[in-house]
This record gives sequence, C-alpha cells and structure tokens, in this order.
Amino acid sequence: MAKWLHGNVVKVVQAIAGVSVHRARWILPLIPILSVSLFCLGLFTNFYLEADRVKLWTPQSSPVIENSQWIESESGFPTKTYPIHVLLHANGEDVVSVEAVDVLFQALSTFQNTQGYENLCGGGGQTTVGHHDHNNASASESESSSSIPECTILGITNFFDDDPNVFRQEVNTQQDLVRAISVYPLLPNGRIVQRGRMFGYRVESNDERNLVLGAQMLKLRLGLPESADTRTFEKLAIRNLLEFRNELILEPVSPFHVEVLSLDSYTNETERAVMNDLPLIPAMILIMFAFSCLVYYKKNQVQSSCLFLGIGAVLTVVFSLLTSFGLLFLIGVPFSSLTAATPFIILGIGLDDSFIITGAYQRTDPSDLIPTRIQNAIHDCGLSILLTTLTTVSAFSLGTMSRVPAMKNFYIYAATCVFVDFIYQISFFVALLYMNEKRKAQRRYDWLFCFKQKSTSSDSTFDDEASGSDFDTTSTAFERKGYKLLRWYCNLLEHYAAIRAGIIVVFITFACVSVYGGSKLRVAFDITSLVPSKSYINSFVSALESYSEQDAYTCTAFFRDVDFSSQVVQSQMNAYIDELVDLPQITSYPPHFWLQDFQNFTHASKNASLSSSTTNSSFEEQLDMFLDNDYYNVLYSNLIVRDTSTNGGGAMTESAVILSLDNIDLKNVRDQVSFLSSQEEISRHFDKTLQSLGVKTKPDRMPFFTFSEDYFMWEFYAVAVEELLLSTIASVLAVAVITFLFIPRISVLCIVMLSVIMIYMDVLGLMYWAGFSINPVTLIAILMSIGLMVDYVLHVVMRCFEHHKQQPIMTTSQENDVPKVHVDMYDCLSTIGISVMIGGASTVLSTIPLAFSTSEIFFSIFVIFFGFVMFSLMHGLIFVPAILASFSFHNDDTKTASEDEDESAQEVVMEEEDSSIRKETTAVTIMLAALHEN
Repeated sequence: MAKWLHGNVVKVVQAIAGVSVHRARWILPLIPILSVSLFCLGLFTNFYLEADRVKLWTPQSSPVIENSQWIESESGFPTKTYPIHVLLHANGEDVVSVEAVDVLFQALSTFQNTQGYENLCGGGGQTTVGHHDHNNASASESESSSSIPECTILGITNFFDDDPNVFRQEVNTQQDLVRAISVYPLLPNGRIVQRGRMFGYRVESNDERNLVLGAQMLKLRLGLPESADTRTFEKLAIRNLLEFRNELILEPVSPFHVEVLSLDSYTNETERAVMNDLPLIPAMILIMFAFSCLVYYKKNQVQSSCLFLGIGAVLTVVFSLLTSFGLLFLIGVPFSSLTAATPFIILGIGLDDSFIITGAYQRTDPSDLIPTRIQNAIHDCGLSILLTTLTTVSAFSLGTMSRVPAMKNFYIYAATCVFVDFIYQISFFVALLYMNEKRKAQRRYDWLFCFKQKSTSSDSTFDDEASGSDFDTTSTAFERKGYKLLRWYCNLLEHYAAIRAGIIVVFITFACVSVYGGSKLRVAFDITSLVPSKSYINSFVSALESYSEQDAYTCTAFFRDVDFSSQVVQSQMNAYIDELVDLPQITSYPPHFWLQDFQNFTHASKNASLSSSTTNSSFEEQLDMFLDNDYYNVLYSNLIVRDTSTNGGGAMTESAVILSLDNIDLKNVRDQVSFLSSQEEISRHFDKTLQSLGVKTKPDRMPFFTFSEDYFMWEFYAVAVEELLLSTIASVLAVAVITFLFIPRISVLCIVMLSVIMIYMDVLGLMYWAGFSINPVTLIAILMSIGLMVDYVLHVVMRCFEHHKQQPIMTTSQENDVPKVHVDMYDCLSTIGISVMIGGASTVLSTIPLAFSTSEIFFSIFVIFFGFVMFSLMHGLIFVPAILASFSFHNDDTKTASEDEDESAQEVVMEEEDSSIRKETTAVTIMLAALHEN
C-alpha cells in the first residue's frame, strides 16, 4: 500500500513539475496575474473585517446567543442604551472638588455639543436619568415605560439636574459641594442615588449624615438610544471627548485626567490595531527578501549567484497568500485581527519547501540536463514536502471544526494558504528554478540576465538545457558553515556514547519539567490584548482598576412563556431565584424582586381597605394597583412587560429580576465558568419541572433563564480547555495516521510521535514561564504548532530512513572517515539538515516583525512560534540524530527474512519502473521544450 502510494504520489508531483518546466514561460507571468486579480476582486467585492468580539469569540450554537437575540428582538423589554463612559481622576488624588466637577461638566458639554445630539436625544439637549441595561443595578431605577428618555445620564451631575448653570449657582465652596453630593438615598426628584456608579474609592463620614468627603474618581455614564444614527454619533462623540482629553493632558496646571470608553470602542480599536500592523507585512516581506538573497548569494560568482531565485522563492509564497486570501474574500470568510497574523506564519514556513527543493536539485548529477535534474530532485524531495504539507493542512483543517468563529476562520485561512503554497512551489517555483538554470547555462548574469558573460576558448559551444556547474560545485556560506557544524555533531555522537545518552536525558528531563509548567497554565483572556498598546481603552481600564472598586458581575433572571397569574408558576419562580441564590457565587437575595414585593403588597394587612380591594381583584387588576405605587413603578416598570393590546388585557408576558454575582472574582475564570454551568443546569431543571407540573410553555426554549453580557466570554472560557484537548488529540492522531500511511514503520512512528509530544510539552512550558495563559490567541498558536512542529522532524527522519535505498552522496574517502553504521545519518544531516536549518531560520525571521506589533496578541504569537521553531529544530537536528545514533531502526523486528527479500525485490522492480518513467518524462519534457523554443 505504502509503495503504491509513494509511487503514484511522486508521479503526480513530478507530472505537475514537468508541465511547469514545459510551460515555464506561460506559468511565470500567469500565476502573478491570477493571484493579484483574485486578491483585488475579493478585496473590493466581498471583503469583510469582523471586529465584534461577541461574534468572534462566543462559541457557535451557544444558548447565550439565542437568549441575547430574544431579548433584543422579540421581548418587550425596553431597548438597551449604548453607553459612553467618562471617568475623571487625578492619579489617585482626591477629586471631590469644585474644579474637578467643573471639568466633568465640561466633558458633558463636549458630549452634548457633538453634531447630531439634538436629533438623537431631542428635548433641546435636556436629558433625564434612566438606564435600560438589564445587566446592572441601574436598570431598576429607570423611568417609567410611559416616559422612556431618549438619552440617559448617570453620574455626579445628577445632583445638579445635569445642568452646569445649576451647579455654578448652588456650589461656591467645598462645603457646598460635599453637602450637595451627599444626598442619600434619593435625589429630590425621587431617583435612587447609586454612589458606587458615581464615585471611585471614596471617603465617607462616620456619622449618620454619611457625607461623601472625598473620592479618587468621578464617573459619568452617557446612554444613547438605539437608532440608525447612534453609531455615527457615537464615533463623533468619542472623537470629541478624546480631543478634550488630550487638551486636558496638555494643560500643565491641570492635575485632572479624563478617560472615555464606548460600546464600540473595542471594535473600533481592534480595527485600528489591524490597520496599524499592516505595515509590518511589507517589512516582513523585505526581511525575507534579504534573507533569501543572502542564502542564494555567492561571493565573486556573478553568474552562478542566484539572487533572482531567492526573490522568486519569496514571491512564490506571496502569490500563494494573495490567491488564498482572494478566494476566501470572494466566498465571504470574515477577516479579523487574528487572521492578520497568517502572512507572517505562512511566509516563514512556505519558504521551507523552496529551500528543500533547491537543496534536492543541488544533490542531483550536474552532468544531467536541467529537466532531468528537476525530475530527479522532485523524486527525491516531493514525497517529503507533500507529507509535511498534508500533516500541516490536516491539523489546520481539524481546527476548522472549532466552535469559536475567530479560531475557525483563522484555520480556514491558514489551511488554504499552506495548500496553495504547496501547489505554487511545485509549479511556479519549479518554473523559476528551470529558468534560472537556463540563465546560468547561457552564462547570463544574475538580475542583469540580458547580459552574457564573455566566453573563453573553452566555451565555444554550450547547450541551453545543460546545467551550469558553479551552482553545484560551490556552496554558499550558509551551507558551508552548516555542513561543518552538522559533520562535527555527527562525529561527536559517534565517538561519545555518554554524550548521546546525556542529550536524550536532557531533552526528556526538560519535557518533564515543561509538563509541570503546562499543568499550571490558567484560562484567561484580556480583551485589551487585541487593541493597540497605546489605546485609550488601556488607559480607561487601568484607571478604573486603580481608582475604583470593581463593580460586581450581575446577571438578569428572565421569565417568559408562562401564566404569571398561576400560583404554581409564581411558586416555581420563587424557587428558581432561591436555587440561584444558593449558588456560592451569590451571597445575598436580590434586594428588588417584583414578585416578592407584589406578594407582600397584595397580602399587606396594615391597610385593610386596600387588602379588601386586592383580594377580590384579578391578577391584572392587582398588578395595575401595584404599579400605580410610585416607588414600585420606578423599580419595576422596565422589568415587567405586559400585553397592552385590545385583546391582551394587560396580561404579563415577561418579567425579570437582577442578581448580583458578588462572590465571583473578576479574574477567576473557574468561578465564572462554574456559575455559567450551574445556572444553566438549574434552568434546565426548572424547565423539566414546569413540564411535569403541566405548565404550558413554548417548546425548544427554556421559560426561565439568566443572561449577562459577560456570558459571551464565559462561554469561550467554558469550551477553551475542551477544544484544546480534543483538537490536540485529533491533530496528533491525524499526524500519526498520515505519517504511518506514507512511512509504515513502527520505529518511524515512535520517533515522530515522541518528538511531537515532547515539543508540545516544551511549548506549554514556555507559555507558563513567559506568563501567558490559555486564551484564543495562545490556543491557536498551540494547535497550529502541532501541524508545523512535526515538519522538521519528519524531513530528517524520512531522509534517514529512506536514504539507505538511494545512492549515498558521500565519496568513498568521506565514508572512511565515518563509521559505516552512521553513514545514512551523516548523509541525511549533511543534505536535508542544512535545508531544515535554513527553513527554520526563515520561519523565525518571518515572525520577528510580530514583536513590534501594536497589540499584545501578535507578540504572544511571536514568542510561541519562536519557541516552537527552536524546539522543533533542536529535536530534528539534535534529539532525533542522538536517538538514531543510539539505536538501530532500519530493520523492523516484525519482518521475516523472506519478507525482506520479497520487499527488496519489489523495491528493485519499482525503482526500475520509476527510473524508466523518469527517463520517459524527462525525454518528453525536453522534446516539448525544444518544440516550444522553436
């Protein structure tokens, strides 16, 4: 099976290479035109940059997404406002001062003077306090549904009716200010004072007056209604507030700082991070141009120097990126800040195949014709580069099964790019190699190929299809130094058994230590890592964490699709809240639960006449009387939805209650995931309970559930470890299957799998020591490394195990210098080893620009990829040779003598067939090339 697969796969690759040689003059201009055209077509037709963190990081088919859509689109709850947060601080100093409040009013005026404010907010610029976000306590203090404000303000300005003139009239001294802002618990207009949402860390008096004597931060929340003009106005308002912030920074006498944040800030700043990092791509391409030229450059050999081929190797990968991106743009696969890292990775690993093909060509017989040498080179390395491509593509393809959209899209881009790069390597780059060799055969100068080198008396004739000898008999500086280093290492392994054993022990010990570090990794994701390092978002988050108490997480329990007048339903609602409160993440019963207050209201005994009226009234009439109470109306009008249509009769259709998750550490992912799982189990339990009690509900959705905007990211945390384990197992199994399918040797499989597992552990340990956590970025880097880290090991192992079937490249004198048992390993490292070294160096160089990214996300990728490339190279060039030098793997124990003889005879027959096919293919290629020239 393996022999048949080897033969046919190599034949297909050779056929593509043969056509590329024949049609080189057509392929070389066609592929650039095709790739650029596809990229431009996709970019200007269906390109879409996705920056919404909810759409990117929330797992698909999550119930949180379904519940969110119901709340926003189907429910009757008031539309939530789009918040703009303004913070004022003085680097930890007291900001309860007339000057500080005046600056905050200036920020409010900047917001209100933004173009479009009158149309969006109305009322001549007058705003009232209200808040319709169901996920925080202020939702319960909103205005009644009959007078829902268009714009809302929540902050210290509420004490002065949000009017700077009122503030300046009432406040002249510090005592006036303290007295005005210490009103508690209700404002004169009846609205509830929320000091935690108005002040940061504060100092209060110890007497019954409870005066606010000082604070490290003042807060202001500006709510925008949902409309077609909201997002446009929000951008303008943020721009104006940032200009005001910068002006305040430039004032040398002002100690105050203003920080701002809006709902779309993360999206806008993520897009800006992508745009800021785009210049890194041409910088990376220039670096790879320089490196590739350095690899192919030969001093004092103008004709045989191959700078033209080095540039072509980089362009091959660039064109594969353009083609892949263009195709994916056309079919509508979203682009994100994460997929922006793809070019850096693909350019590094894509050049590996170019170096390996070139190295294989150099090892062919210089006396053969160019097409023959290319066919022999592809026969030598085609299976190797195909195998590594398949393992990488399979690992990436399995990644597309991820439920996290950002990760899924990244893997789609990466898998497509790797596959297209392989096709271009055996077509476009092979055509470049052929034309470059023809240039040398015609003695044309590199780059200046229009000019020929002056011929001597010995150069009276030459064949266009003959090879130039300089390329083959001389090596570049990289190759010479690499050859000496690898030869020295081979001799070291041969003569010192203790060194072999020491290397193996050191590698295994380091992997074991890394396992310990990997076990300490925690799941966490700081959304600010996606934005530029100098973004105003980072300043906002830093100030909020430094000068204010962290607001506790909140969630909202929703009730729907039930008869709220039923005593059974009401009993189950109370039980549902009781079970939620029993969870360790909630320490107190919700202070405002409409059902509790409603039941107390209807059963009140202190007002006999009211009690009598409520006793004989229907549920809807009792609810009317309950909401006629001003206090309850302020608390619950936005948490109770009623059918006010003619046929509805005022029946309650939905309701909600807000719970404080006050015992969840803001940075403890385990607590967050635990609560998310527990509340979902409770909701499912009550769904089954209601059905068992005969309560009619709508199918396929739970009548009781909780929701919070934080659930979107918690859902990712919940699946992160599971995705890591499943994807790792699937990727490792895929690599194992593909490896064994092409190289059916247990010994090869053991070496490859041992190396992959050790490298994987080393990368996890590096993450721990670098202070990283498991998040979408590092998760992708880890899973990607499974497909890529095996490449260098596979190249070396495959070359070592297959080399004994081929003609050794060493001369007799060289073999005499090396013990016979290690001739294959020596030949392997002195051939493919040098190409692997150069390929590894190119991968490291391609990721270096990521270290200069404006966001932490790319820096994380740089560190992880640098680690995995170095670990892979060390395992492929140090650990694997030490294993091969210590044990003999060429003869599998499972084979009998007769099987070996049969296999040897079969190999001879297949080798003769392959040789015949190569000769026929080469002859046809030469003939077609000659006809084409004529």
